[in-house]
Amino acid sequence: MTMKKFIIIGFSLVLLIIAALLIWHNKKHPSDSTIRKEYLGTWVAQGAMGHSTIDIYSDGHFIAQLTGRRAGKLEGTWRVQDGFIISTYTNSSFTKHLPYSESDQVLRMNGHELVTQYGKDVFVKHKVEP
Repeated sequence: MTMKKFIIIGFSLVLLIIAALLIWHNKKHPSDSTIRKEYLGTWVAQGAMGHSTIDIYSDGHFIAQLTGRRAGKLEGTWRVQDGFIISTYTNSSFTKHLPYSESDQVLRMNGHELVTQYGKDVFVKHKVEP
């Protein structure tokens, strides 16, 4: 094999590996624009403290209704930055210490399921189809 063929094959393999890594990264971690688009709508979650329904609006606000052992309502604003959903609570039936913000890292997201992590806790939400 000539040196020119060796260089072409090596360069092609490097490009293939780079493309595969980019595809893997994009599938594993959605982009901020993908999160913003797919986050809109109604999501539900079931946890140890009860059931929650979260309505996410395109103007950047949300309303969450919780039922069960920890019942109440939360309202606020949301934004996406660097793979995190940042929620700022402006109205809460749980606390008067407002505003309060938290950042949830998006681990996985598709049109039906959202998996986030806040601290050591992982949360799974399912989208309600209209």
